[in-house]
Amino acid sequence: MNMKKIWLMLFIFVFLLCGQKQPRFSLLQYFDGDYLAYTTTADIDSTNLGICFQTTNVKATNKIGESITIQNFEPANAIKTLQAKVVKTEYLPTGATVIYAYSSLVPNSVTVDGKQVNLQIAYYETHTIIGWPLIVGSF
Repeated sequence: MNMKKIWLMLFIFVFLLCGQKQPRFSLLQYFDGDYLAYTTTADIDSTNLGICFQTTNVKATNKIGESITIQNFEPANAIKTLQAKVVKTEYLPTGATVIYAYSSLVPNSVTVDGKQVNLQIAYYETHTIIGWPLIVGSF
């Protein structure tokens, strides 16, 4: 095999291996509901939350997290769909059950009580909020 063919095969291999963009994670890949993205930069319809910006723009850039609110949805479905392991559960006086979990499908983990967490699920009788790495704002 001559050097020209070797270089061509190497180029094709590198292009196929590295040249294709991997899809970015989004809750919208798995769920349908009221969507919010958390970003590091302002958008046309964003709200400044002090620590980040919140927007409904599904194509927002510089995402550092997301949340989605789904009506009449059991948190067990989210845990199963995202192949998550529950790390901690809290029961709030407001009636909400808050689940902290970890999934290898989800980017950007944080540490909660010394354990890696990248999903927070707030469950009410009427709706469920799923956020990564945590839900930003009140719930």
